[in-house]
Amino acid sequence: MAETTERERKKLFVQLMYSLKEYTTEVIADQEAVKPIVLELLKFHHPIKLVDYEYGLSRSLKKNHRLIIKESEDKTKAREYIKIATSWYCSNRVSQRSIRCTSANLEIKYGIVFAPNNHNDICIAKDYSYVMKIQGFYKQGKSHEARSFIKKNGSSSNKSLTDSMLEDSILNEPNLSALADLETATPLS
Repeated sequence: MAETTERERKKLFVQLMYSLKEYTTEVIADQEAVKPIVLELLKFHHPIKLVDYEYGLSRSLKKNHRLIIKESEDKTKAREYIKIATSWYCSNRVSQRSIRCTSANLEIKYGIVFAPNNHNDICIAKDYSYVMKIQGFYKQGKSHEARSFIKKNGSSSNKSLTDSMLEDSILNEPNLSALADLETATPLS
């Protein structure tokens, strides 16, 4: 894991405190008191803005036991973190595969979510629409359908939901003629 320099951490801390309302709803009255803890976290983590994450349901439908964070460089991709006891782990770290993500744990301090800076090469961000489709099943209490969807599309799908649906429609023979009709249809004015 690449550690940020002390100078980078101090600059990040100033930026974070300047735009604190973008990262937390909590009030930090004494910024100097939290500074050593935040600077230590910034060695291997980065803060996540409130608009870039949301809580979700676990596979067993436990509320707020999954954290979905959009990737900073590509908002169409996301990483999921799973809460086990009081710790948050990358969902690829706790998978059933023998090769797992070796990222640091996600941390939440002062209401600010700090995500690990690095994941290993096998840990690929998932398509955000795919993650939210699964959450939709969970929110409806349809965990069996969610598992079927994951099994069909892969547990770490990084292809978009649109691509997945397109592949399904292409493979489905009756839909081929419907697609052909759509392609030749006159556009609405």
